[in-house]
Amino acid sequence: MTKAVRLDSADRRHPRHGGGRLFAVAIVVALLIMTVIRHFFIDVYYIPSESMQPAYEPGDRIVVSKTQHDISRGDVVVVNGEGSFAPYRPASYAWSHPIDTTLRFFALKGDDNVYIKRVIGVGEDTVECCENNRLLVNGHPVEEPYLLDDNFASEQKFKVTVPEGKLWLMGDNRAHSRDSRALLGQPGGGFIAEDSVLGEPILRLWPPDRFGQLTP
Repeated sequence: MTKAVRLDSADRRHPRHGGGRLFAVAIVVALLIMTVIRHFFIDVYYIPSESMQPAYEPGDRIVVSKTQHDISRGDVVVVNGEGSFAPYRPASYAWSHPIDTTLRFFALKGDDNVYIKRVIGVGEDTVECCENNRLLVNGHPVEEPYLLDDNFASEQKFKVTVPEGKLWLMGDNRAHSRDSRALLGQPGGGFIAEDSVLGEPILRLWPPDRFGQLTP
């Protein structure tokens, strides 16, 4: 006759603990993989403002490719504005603001240091406003069909020459965009380093009725 063996409480709990540890390890590995992918290949960003209307609306979630490096006039780019559009944020910020950091990581909130703008001028370009309500780049009028209806090319007059390795950026909703124009006369002159570009939008994830590929 087979003798029954009684399991004590510690034996019965062991598989449950093992399953919990396995689940925790799986979560950590998944987060590490996600972090690597979002750091080197693609990332997701939340559009917090109306500065790029009508192409990008507040609340849009967009996928940004970090592997596209050729930047041309007319491109829409996502940039790290630290030290230019925004003040530097201390390295300890992520640890001291865990909720804010988590919301930004999952694209549930905009990042105050990340901006989406359009490239108007690249290195050695001269950008001027305006002639018959049109920007001039290297003396030639620029067609801007992406501007929000009834927007002026810019109500602020300026003429700048973009240094090599820098960009002149402007929003499509010119009346409601903090961009290179806001830093005229300041250190850096409103020019953004090409190295500050995080990537280019390739896909709109949200809202569902506007889901789809984004045309460069």
